[in-house]
Amino acid sequence: MTEKTLPPNVVSAAKTRHLLTSTQGLAAVYLGLTPMSASDLQDKADALATLEGLEIVRTIVGSEPLQLQGVDSDQQSAQPTYVVQAEPHVMASLPPTVVAEPLTYLMSHAEIASASQTSDDTTSGFTLQVVDENGDPVAGVQVALSTDFEKRTAMTDERGMVQIGIYSNQNFPIKTLRVMPKAWYWDFYAERPELDKRRTNVVKIRSFKTAMKTVVGGWGQELMGLLHPRSATKFRGEGIKVAVIDSGIDGGHDSLAHVVHGKNFNPKQSPDAWNTDEVGHGTHTAGLIGARPTEKYPFTGIAPGVELHVFKIFPYGGSDALLEALDECLRRGVDVVNLSLGQRQLSPILQQRIERLTLNGICCVASAGNDGSAVMFPANSPSSLAISAIGLKEAVVANTYDATQILPGSATDNGLFFARFSSHGPEIDLGAPGVGIISTVPGNAFGAQSGTSMSAPHVTGLIALLLAELPVFQEAGPFKRGTFDRVLAVADIMMQISGGTMVMTPSRAGAGIPTLEGVALPDRRLRNNVIEQLRNDLGAKMMIYSNRSISQTSMAYAAAADAARR
Repeated sequence: MTEKTLPPNVVSAAKTRHLLTSTQGLAAVYLGLTPMSASDLQDKADALATLEGLEIVRTIVGSEPLQLQGVDSDQQSAQPTYVVQAEPHVMASLPPTVVAEPLTYLMSHAEIASASQTSDDTTSGFTLQVVDENGDPVAGVQVALSTDFEKRTAMTDERGMVQIGIYSNQNFPIKTLRVMPKAWYWDFYAERPELDKRRTNVVKIRSFKTAMKTVVGGWGQELMGLLHPRSATKFRGEGIKVAVIDSGIDGGHDSLAHVVHGKNFNPKQSPDAWNTDEVGHGTHTAGLIGARPTEKYPFTGIAPGVELHVFKIFPYGGSDALLEALDECLRRGVDVVNLSLGQRQLSPILQQRIERLTLNGICCVASAGNDGSAVMFPANSPSSLAISAIGLKEAVVANTYDATQILPGSATDNGLFFARFSSHGPEIDLGAPGVGIISTVPGNAFGAQSGTSMSAPHVTGLIALLLAELPVFQEAGPFKRGTFDRVLAVADIMMQISGGTMVMTPSRAGAGIPTLEGVALPDRRLRNNVIEQLRNDLGAKMMIYSNRSISQTSMAYAAAADAARR
């Protein structure tokens, strides 16, 4: 008897199941909300049931009434909970009076142990094939499957095929599938994907290679007014030195062939290896700032006329490498430093170096962080500009990880939103595009990346343009190169030209998104009273921050010593 071959399973992003009820109990009191009555919630459920992309699977009726002092008895009635099946964007649009969470599957500890013991068995895994829109296989793409307890990754072969062994069953399903191309394609992301162990699971990803033949700049540059026509000498950042402290660049990339200044501080490599990039991060950030068009691809960075200085510290580089790179910025007299990097631990020594750069007229622009929590160092330093990430809904491609990063309730009428991954807090100075950003990547290619690491170069490039074009920075006066007031003047101008594109929450986007259209070149005036206030405030903040960082470091050492004595 001949064995039948099953047709391939085309993978799609499945609707996920969630628990949904009203915000009640202490949570409602804390938020200042009046708990909804059962009839209110039923009305809400009836309305939700009509939404496209949402289905109420079943209802779990509450048994005990709430006991909240000062709350009407009708609002203390038993609240039903609904099991709903919906797409992520529907769940993200729910009001605060409704609380929702993903439906999870619990396991006994015996099952967890069994899962960890059998996870290497490829016979319990999945076969996947990654293809493009035309059905052609895509090689060299990383594919990741994860459950609640483990994550497995593998690279596609020349047929676009990959096999990943990972334990899963009906009660312990695959939680996420992610396909992560390095260049030319958008990623693919699905929660609770519909995979079949018996068949080849085909994943289709979208290419933007053909589109890059006509793309001059990304949506972020357009939003910030940076896609205006450039003459040979204007609006290019000519005469300005910009340092990019990152993972180096791909020196063979045609769009970065003009970059000739750099140094490698990676302790495991030659100092001359700054024009290699094993990570792909530095090539992307450098391209956003200073890429130049080629005969094949017209893509242009924000300030293509700047003199880029590439200081490589990744991979392997630690705080010592960053310290050396900051010192090199001083030696070379750069104007702006892009710091698309961060750490949780405060560093009083690094803080002193960043202060020194600021006092010597060098603007430090730092990415806030990508874990959705507090702003990281050095972005949380008062001596740097902390940049968070903003997205645009119409620029988000369906079935990508970016599509899951729209912070609920943050989208505006013009489609801008706060990225869920972006770190946030009172230290944020500005917001900038950081979701679905295309730029140069190793291999003489272009790739899409997301993060506050992409937001910071947008601001760095804009500052370079202002320093090159505003007469106040060219004159022999208080804002000339090497002066602290130069940094304060840049901060003042950036605040003046920010906002307007969306209603901002300061902890999420600071003063807002800066745009070149907000600058009346060459008539932009500096507000001397504001600069004086900035000088006083920044001086006080530097002192407080330095004391706090030293104190935190001392406490960490004391805790470590105490642990060693035990």
